Amino acid sequence: MDRVAEALSKRGAKPFRFDTDQFPTKVQLAAGISSEGLSYQLDYSGHSITTEDVQGVWMRRLWHPQVSPNLAPQFQDACVRESLATIDGFLDNLNHARWVDRLERIREAENKPRQLRIANEVGLLVPRTLVTN
Repeated sequence: MDRVAEALSKRGAKPFRFDTDQFPTKVQLAAGISSEGLSYQLDYSGHSITTEDVQGVWMRRLWHPQVSPNLAPQFQDACVRESLATIDGFLDNLNHARWVDRLERIREAENKPRQLRIANEVGLLVPRTLVTN
């Protein structure tokens, strides 16, 4: 990812890396709604962007948020779920931007049985496979 950011910078773009696993501990994300609609501001590593600033999105994977280890165990799962919902809202608000691999496609690609089914449906030879937990 760093090489991609470097190449984009050389071409005059201003890349912003959002490591989703750093939310909510090291990344701050605020949403605001007005008569003009919903807008987000994301602050990370001394840099700040709004949804309006984003022109393109390249997302390889959505990493699970890492909550503070000081958070009581009974609240950790709920905090992760709410953090994922917040990230999802932010990403959903980037529908004006050009995406390299839309979020839906990334999620589909993480599902191995779905990959195997689709490969079979398009005529690829799929060996006998066992998927377990």
